[in-house]
Amino acid sequence: MAYAARTRVAVPKTQGEIISLLAKVGAKDHSIGVEQGTAFAAFRFKNLLVKVTVPLPKDNNDQKLRTRWRLLFSILKFRFESIAEGGRVFEMEFLADVVTDAGGATVGQIMLPHLQKANGPLALAEAAPDREVRAAIAAVDAFTKSKTDDS
Repeated sequence: MAYAARTRVAVPKTQGEIISLLAKVGAKDHSIGVEQGTAFAAFRFKNLLVKVTVPLPKDNNDQKLRTRWRLLFSILKFRFESIAEGGRVFEMEFLADVVTDAGGATVGQIMLPHLQKANGPLALAEAAPDREVRAAIAAVDAFTKSKTDDS
């Protein structure tokens, strides 16, 4: 069964809850909407522009729309609660959703094709087009290996 498949909460109410949540956590310049078949919440936090999206159903079924908007709200709520409780840090929790350029691409959208092609961290580093990205991936790989060697 899909998450919130039986929700009765109307889309506008959920959208209001998203805006309230973003204001409560101190996000700036927040907006919500629909773009290219996805529901999104965009906001600025710690000088980072973030855009969290969920795909919308193709058939515009009202129940499925309510379910997807509840999913977006829940994703945001759980992420911010995990940060507030000290279990996570903002930058790691939202890394894939950080907008990287004026074109609107997120870190996740840029890295996903490389992850799909790669077979492990070193292969990802070799496949990545940017020298800084390759260096970061190589550093993570080296750190991971050092922790494995310590065990």
